[in-house]
Amino acid sequence: MSATNSFSIAFVQRLDKKDKAKGTLFARITVSGETKEISIKEKIPVSQWNAQAEMAKGQSAEVKSLNKYIEGVRFRLTEISGPWWTTSSSFRHRE
Repeated sequence: MSATNSFSIAFVQRLDKKDKAKGTLFARITVSGETKEISIKEKIPVSQWNAQAEMAKGQSAEVKSLNKYIEGVRFRLTEISGPWWTTSSSFRHRE
């Protein structure tokens, strides 16, 4: 039987415990069914987050900058997910 490796990245927002109007963004990395979340250290209002598109809503310079940053994180994670990865915890040990 052969092992099947899969890899995916999703961006999710987690609400702050103190301020329910804002949330912190996380990159959710799934490798062969094992999931890890890494904070990308960005907070935005809940009303500005589009969960389906995994992007911030709006046309302001701040929103465009955040969306560009999210795409950069997505690209970097995809780039480092070369043939060496076996588990999602491998991302924590990579620089």
